[in-house]
This record gives sequence, C-alpha cells and structure tokens, in this order.
Amino acid sequence: MIAVISVYKVANFPDGGGHFWVYMQYAQGLRRLGCDVYWLEQFRPPASGDSAQEASLLSPFFERMKRFGLEGKTLLYAKAGNDFRFVGCEWPDVERVLKGADLLLNFHYAIDPRLLACARRTALVDIDPGLLQFWISTGQLRVPAHDCYLTTGETVGTAAARFSDCGLEWHRIRPPVCLDLWPFTYDPHAEAFMARAPLDRSGRQPRRLPLIRAALAWRVQLREGVLHAVPERLGERPHALLPGERQAGRCAAHRPELLSPERRRHVPLHLARRGRRRARRDQLRLRAPLPRSAGSR
Repeated sequence: MIAVISVYKVANFPDGGGHFWVYMQYAQGLRRLGCDVYWLEQFRPPASGDSAQEASLLSPFFERMKRFGLEGKTLLYAKAGNDFRFVGCEWPDVERVLKGADLLLNFHYAIDPRLLACARRTALVDIDPGLLQFWISTGQLRVPAHDCYLTTGETVGTAAARFSDCGLEWHRIRPPVCLDLWPFTYDPHAEAFMARAPLDRSGRQPRRLPLIRAALAWRVQLREGVLHAVPERLGERPHALLPGERQAGRCAAHRPELLSPERRRHVPLHLARRGRRRARRDQLRLRAPLPRSAGSR
C-alpha cells in the first residue's frame, strides 16, 4: 500500500521538535504497517529570494528525512501565485506518486485542491479538535472536500460536542506513537514542563468566546490568564503560538527566552479588564461550579 502524508510547516520550523513528531509518528506508524510512505509538504521560501538562504534552511530538513527513511520520498514544493515549484523533483514525478497512492492522509487544512484531485482516496486528519470546527464554521478556513474525515477529538461529531460538526461525518481515531522511537527514561532530577496555547488568533486574551455560555467563557479566559503567567514564573518569556495562524502563515518564531533574574518573580493574576482587588476572587471562581440556569448561557 502506498500512502502519502501531507503535512504542514515542518521544513520552515526546524526548531519545532514536537511539531515535527506529530506528523512523523504517523509516517513511521504507516511504515511499520508495511506501507510505502511519501512526505508531501509546502514550504515558504525566504522572502529575500536568496537561494543560498533557502539551501541553508532545507539542508537540515532533508537530512532529517533521510534519517527516518524518507530519502527520495519527500515531495517538497513552494507556491508562486498559482504555480508549483518542487525541490528535488518535478511535477510529473509528484503527479505519478499521487495517482498511484492508495491514500493521501492530509494534515494541511488549506491544501491546494489540485493536489487532492490527483489522489484516488483522501482523508483529512483533524489534529486541532474543536478549533478546526470553529475555524470552518466561522469561515476562517475553507477546507477542500475529502473522502473521509478523521479527528483526534473524543467528542467531535457527537452530541457531547459544544461546537458544530460542520455537516461532516467525523471518524474518531487515536494518534499513533512509535514506542521504540520514544524510549522511556527516568530522571529523578528532571524539572517539570508543560505546554500551552492561547485561544485568540490575535495573541490577546479573548474578550468574548462565541457559542459558549458566559460563565464558562469567563472561566476559560481566567485559566488562560493563569497559563500566560506560568512561563514567567518558570523564568521564560511567553510567545504566542497561535493555532489559528498555522494555516494563515503568520506564525512567529516560538522560542522560550530566559528572563533577567530581577524579573523572575511571582506574577499575579489580573486581566486587563479586572483590577488587582478582584484577582483573588477570580482565582477562587476557577473552582466554582457552573450555574445551571438557562439564563447563564
């Protein structure tokens, strides 16, 4: 079986180890099942148009592909207007692979429909459950039609979901993990770490969360306020990694940066529209039960 996985923004994000492994887990999982796997990706060339800078960007990417058995099976392309420019291959080679593939597993929500049209069977993989459906239903994303829609969300497409299914039939899956590539190592002296993501595409605290009851929306905003303070408490400066901007192509570099010792202090919780006096009460409200009345929606 031949499988093509269409990923998003790996070549342009060489420092994103976690981002890289989201897709590589699928690629390696399919290879372990006996599939012949190809890696399809759109990259953004340097704005300067400098070929030496582009080669410097792509060299470690191709080395990484070689390391994981995908040498000669990486279909990397850039777009200039309506035209494709492939690196290391030509359009006839890509077209032949896509037409011969049994499945195109697509993680790039805004993929060019012409690439999908070449494949015999396509499946969209939703790795942003809830957010993807929100972006589609509000018109922020236009996702081309696929033969099948997969999601890692437990409630997507069910009555338990608090968001639209966008009129699509979602099949719930579990993301693969190649355990031999992720061996367990215990270090009793290791420090704890965490991941976070803000909700607002603009990088600011959202003043309104549509389609969610008011009390719940405020509690979500409070929790986001707490999480925004955590990196500074850990001695890092928070940078906004915006889920909605992944497809918009405006995501800035996301690197933790140590703060100066004098700035490593406790960061109190107080949002822009709340004063310090109410910070303690806001923190207590995080643990308060949600009201059940219809008027609270």
